Amino acid sequence: MNLHNFELVGGDTDGLAFKKPDQSPFTNEEREALLVELNSYMDELIKFEDDGQFKLQIVVKAKNYILVDEKGKLKVKGSALKATTKEKALKRFLDEIIQLLIQDKQDRIRDLYFKYASQIFNLSDMSDWCTKHTITKAVLTGKGTAQVRIREALKGRPVQEGDKVYQFVKTEGVRSTLENFDGIYCIDTLLGKLYDTLCVFETILDVSAFPDLTKKKNQQYLEGLKSANLQLSL
Repeated sequence: MNLHNFELVGGDTDGLAFKKPDQSPFTNEEREALLVELNSYMDELIKFEDDGQFKLQIVVKAKNYILVDEKGKLKVKGSALKATTKEKALKRFLDEIIQLLIQDKQDRIRDLYFKYASQIFNLSDMSDWCTKHTITKAVLTGKGTAQVRIREALKGRPVQEGDKVYQFVKTEGVRSTLENFDGIYCIDTLLGKLYDTLCVFETILDVSAFPDLTKKKNQQYLEGLKSANLQLSL
């Protein structure tokens, strides 16, 4: 690609992205010719395909990309960004960070972080902050700490393989199910998960500018986030 003076934008074990020095788009004919040329350099068992042309690409880390195509359609790639196992609220947090990044509004991410932290202190509904677990044979019979805690949270409720259950951390080391929510939950656990979610972007954001609210040195931030008189477990 150096023959064309292209700038490499990103690459990993099975893909690469590049652009022209003047940022102009590739024509369909250019893309077809480049694909033929690229594959001519490869072993016969390796074949590159054209994934499309994008006006914006943010490389978060290997195999995790934020892409916006020529029509403005957003495409997110990578397990860290799709976060299929995260709580609904944390998925929204990820999505909102992505929107701010593509709008070049990184300066608003700190406010977003504190908004979600404030929500954590004042939850009356846990449905968006529960993790979903599928009941498997391992969950029903396993002796691992995570498996035992999932079973203990069910409190004898009959379940079978394939069932979905929604649980949260009530106090440190103790889980509960959504239907048994009584206003008590572990704030520290959720604040830790919020910070860990933010750290997905640590390669492109200065996360040191965001306080980890589970740390004692950052306790001064907490008073402003508390506004409801709930029974909470720190």
